[in-house]
Amino acid sequence: MSQHPPWSYSQSRAQTFDECLRKYYYHYYASHSGWKKDATDAQRTAYRLKQMTNLYLVFGEAVHQMCESVIRQYLKGHEAPRIEYVQHVIRQLLRKAYEESHQIERWIASPKHNTMLSELYYDGEIPPERRDSIRTRLAACTQNFFQSKTWQDMTHQPRSKVREIEKWDTFQLHETNVYVKMDMLYTIGEDQWIIVDWKTGNEDQFDDQLLLYAMYVHETYEVPLSQIRCRVEYLSSGTSRELQPSADQLTRLSAKIEHDLQEMKTCLMDPALNIPRPITFFTPSPRPGRCKGCHFREICEAHSLPPSSSHTQPLGESI
Repeated sequence: MSQHPPWSYSQSRAQTFDECLRKYYYHYYASHSGWKKDATDAQRTAYRLKQMTNLYLVFGEAVHQMCESVIRQYLKGHEAPRIEYVQHVIRQLLRKAYEESHQIERWIASPKHNTMLSELYYDGEIPPERRDSIRTRLAACTQNFFQSKTWQDMTHQPRSKVREIEKWDTFQLHETNVYVKMDMLYTIGEDQWIIVDWKTGNEDQFDDQLLLYAMYVHETYEVPLSQIRCRVEYLSSGTSRELQPSADQLTRLSAKIEHDLQEMKTCLMDPALNIPRPITFFTPSPRPGRCKGCHFREICEAHSLPPSSSHTQPLGESI
């Protein structure tokens, strides 16, 4: 196994780079090989903190799993489950994450296969407003999924066909492996290709992620842009937004990615081997407000916080 991680690009990588160079270093370099038996303590710690999550992320992942599972089961000929059952399953996943977060020793020993919520690790409790927010979103997301345009197409469009669902893949751009993972890609007939992105948070603007998916579909499946639509399903509000990508948009995105890659490579001693410069080159974000939710607070001198020793507030039946 290489001493250094392979060079690649993803939207999440670019966002982390823009957010904080120190966080970028911990996530993509300091944590590499932290799972190996001969890893240093610093590598193990960075790798462990990289695996940390929070309640919003766990909830979002649980809803995505629900969307994927319901659609896959429907494609196999099964009836859609009752909303109450879906909500029960999501609550169980949230409780599981909460309970595992109390098993600190197990998480330290195997952080990839155990969950640790940052709210409990750093603060010892889940803020009441966050519980209330998740409770509200849980009810809305499960109900709105079954009213979404995508679900209606699956159940009422006989010519609909799922092409990809939660599948990691790559394509080449600027001599770099670009990673993509669409929530869902389906077609209606031969000339409608629809990219779906499930959102469990507040409504926002279209971001480059959707255009990157469109670029992938355009190149991988050789589909004309005129036949591609990007759709965001905002499950919390029950609304959706669609975009038909244009050649100009993809050209601008390609240029932006090329610029991002060049910027990232300025942080490397050896771009060919993806060897980073010393950690001091990766300066912490000048905006301290961004540190509050960072999983690497424990080891970053810019905002060093020890883990909490009190994990007392139960999740229970409150969500």
